[in-house]
Amino acid sequence: MNAERWTLYLAEVDSEPEPTFHEALPGAERLTGRIWLYPGHPAPGQEKRPVPFSAHPVYGKTYARPIAMGEGLEELRAHPAVQEHLQALARTYASYLAMGSLVRAEEVAERLRAFGAEELVRQGAEEAEPLQRQLALLKASGAPVGIREGKVVVGNPPAFALESPEEAELVAKTYAWAARERVRLVPLPRDGQGRIRFAADVFAVAYEGGDEIRIPLVRRPRQASKSVVVKLVRRTNGVAAEAVRGFPPPQIVLFFLPHNND
Repeated sequence: MNAERWTLYLAEVDSEPEPTFHEALPGAERLTGRIWLYPGHPAPGQEKRPVPFSAHPVYGKTYARPIAMGEGLEELRAHPAVQEHLQALARTYASYLAMGSLVRAEEVAERLRAFGAEELVRQGAEEAEPLQRQLALLKASGAPVGIREGKVVVGNPPAFALESPEEAELVAKTYAWAARERVRLVPLPRDGQGRIRFAADVFAVAYEGGDEIRIPLVRRPRQASKSVVVKLVRRTNGVAAEAVRGFPPPQIVLFFLPHNND
């Protein structure tokens, strides 16, 4: 990377620029979001002049404005926007390593080296090791997992990210229990206290002994029948059954509980 002289531009919108932008700033490349790096300085007297960026469907004609100028890689790396970009690259590098995408990982590593950030390459490699262990543990338990922004995420689409190896162990044990008991789990976003949550196809009812349990009926069917289709509704001391009225069109196939036996 030629960083003898450089200028950072801030675009008004996060979109693809028109060709005129690159014609005005040849070699300019997006760092992150609306931040662009131009390997050079504006012409004398043009240091604060905005450059046409794109035609936006809502905002109309938009511009990119210079926000910082300098010389050399060290000064470039010291800028907060560039630091944020390099840290994001380090997380991406760790993610690719953990997932075994070595070709892509090396491409990101070369990008970091172009900025003279070899220490972030080492940092990414160190961060990849615990991610690999967490992925292996969770995949073995049957959990739907991936990596996003340098963290292991649970769910597809992701419902929450894991913050520690201990949380990975908790989730793995949860999925191992679900597999053993044949219970379907759906990861949910964390609650207001940051606790990990799952929806599970289980429910609690009162038990008075014997070979049967009884579920209170809170809404009776319109006509008496030997069987009735019900939905479960929450009650303070467990659940109750409520008769379902009507069904979707006959072309639709419904699977009743328990789903895991279908």
